[in-house]
Amino acid sequence: MRINLAKSAGFCFGVKRALSIAVDSAKNKKKVVMLGDIVHNEDVVREIMLTGIKKIKKLEKVKSTTLLIRAHGATAKTLKKARALGYCLVDATCPMVKEIHTIAKQAEKEGQPIIVVGDKKHDEVSGIVGQLKKKAMVIDNIKNIPFAKIKKMKKATIIVQSTQNLDNTLAIVDKIKLYIPC
Repeated sequence: MRINLAKSAGFCFGVKRALSIAVDSAKNKKKVVMLGDIVHNEDVVREIMLTGIKKIKKLEKVKSTTLLIRAHGATAKTLKKARALGYCLVDATCPMVKEIHTIAKQAEKEGQPIIVVGDKKHDEVSGIVGQLKKKAMVIDNIKNIPFAKIKKMKKATIIVQSTQNLDNTLAIVDKIKLYIPC
C-alpha cells in the first residue's frame, strides 16, 4: 500500500480566524448565537456549540444578544435586519470573502454586470449576491452558462466563490471570455 501525505492540511486562515473570533466571543459576551453553521465541518460546529454559542434558524427581536457572522459572510439585508432587531454583531467573515464583497459592490457601482462563479446554494455565494442591489448571474458549471444572456454583455465582472474548484472556474471563465472581451 502506498500512502501519500499532503503538503498541508487543516483549515485556511479565514476559518481559523472565524473559529478564534467565535471562541473569544463565547468567553467575552453574555449570549452568542449564529445563523447557521460557522463552517462546513460537523465536528467544529459541535465544538463551537460546546462553548455556549447557539445556532438559530431565523432572526428574532432580542436584547443583549450577539450575532456571530459566519466565515462565509452574510447578505447586507441580513446584517441590516439583525441590527434592527437588536443584535450586536461580531463579524467573523473571512477577509478574503469580504474582499470579494468589496470588489462586487465596486463593480456594480461602476455599472458592470456581475457574474459569480460558484455553487448557487452555497452560503458564501448567497452572501456575495446579497451585497448587490441588482441581480447577479450565478454559474456553477460550464454546462449551465446562459449563453444568450452572456452574448448580450459588452463587459462584465467575474467574481469567484473562494472555495470554488480551480479547474471548474478556469473552464467557465475561458468559455465566457469567448463572448465577452477582456
